[in-house]
Amino acid sequence: MKGRRHLRTESGSVSLELIFAVGLLLIPAAALLAQFPAWVGTTNAAQAAATEAARQVVLADDMTSGIASATETVREIVANHGVDPGDLVGLAVTATPLGDLQRGQVVTVTVTVRGSPILVPGLGSVGNPFDAVASATERVDDYRGFAP
Repeated sequence: MKGRRHLRTESGSVSLELIFAVGLLLIPAAALLAQFPAWVGTTNAAQAAATEAARQVVLADDMTSGIASATETVREIVANHGVDPGDLVGLAVTATPLGDLQRGQVVTVTVTVRGSPILVPGLGSVGNPFDAVASATERVDDYRGFAP
């Protein structure tokens, strides 16, 4: 008889635990997983933009026109990946050795794209945005000719 009374007082506790498990564990986990494609997309856009921008600099006639071409290429690639062009934070071009383009020079382009914060249904955006930073390095061809 004692055992039955004990069971009666705990009736319904499993359904209550199920509600808490779904509400407190599964829904936030699903919301975080839903943000994963956006994070991957922003990172992929930054990497593609850095790779193409480095190639544009290396193929240009001089460093100034190469940087201008790289900047335009980065804007186009970021827009084509569905990222707001205003989220393009920065583009940095470094060359070793320093100076104008020359044979054998190594050019590194770093692109930074701002990613959106986590969006939680019912709460809106939570947390801070993240920066996807990608770099690409290209070498100017050793046998390349430059215009005089």
